[in-house]
Amino acid sequence: MELCIGIALVVLSILFYFLYWIKTPNYSINIIRNSINNHDILKFEKHVDLDRVFNKAYDDSAIGIDKCEGGTVLTDPKGQLFMALYKPQSIRAMKNEALEVIKGNTLAESAGRTDPEKYVFNIRQRLNIIEAKNIEVKNISLESEDANFTLMSITIFNKKIDKDFKLIVKMEKLNDGSWKVVEIYNL
Repeated sequence: MELCIGIALVVLSILFYFLYWIKTPNYSINIIRNSINNHDILKFEKHVDLDRVFNKAYDDSAIGIDKCEGGTVLTDPKGQLFMALYKPQSIRAMKNEALEVIKGNTLAESAGRTDPEKYVFNIRQRLNIIEAKNIEVKNISLESEDANFTLMSITIFNKKIDKDFKLIVKMEKLNDGSWKVVEIYNL
């Protein structure tokens, strides 16, 4: 009888831990890592909102350009118009290039493409630096969390350039309890 109670407690503990673990942001980050390594676009897109990530990256870049130009780009109507017109194509091109890298395609394999977006913005060379084989996740830690959003700090080591990078990632809770990356603050 005592043995049955002990086994039941162990099984319940393992079950609780497993059901808890699969609903954590860390688990979703591991799914993202595995989807990149396995070139699984569907899982990757379930857990990373590339449109939102690249929308923020574009806005952050615009702010950076504005600062470098002395604050004249975003206050100039022509600059605002240019940034607004260029934004949708840039985000679409960045997303397409990121998906090509996740699929495992190399620069040479996509160089023959004729789609107009490749001429709009090509981030392939930058993305080749972050190929999965060159990246080692060193640390994942929780920065802050509420019911529907969390900020995670992810330290990655890039073997190709022998350097650590710390990413601050905002994740949003999905209806199924898993998490999705929606912004990267220091991309």
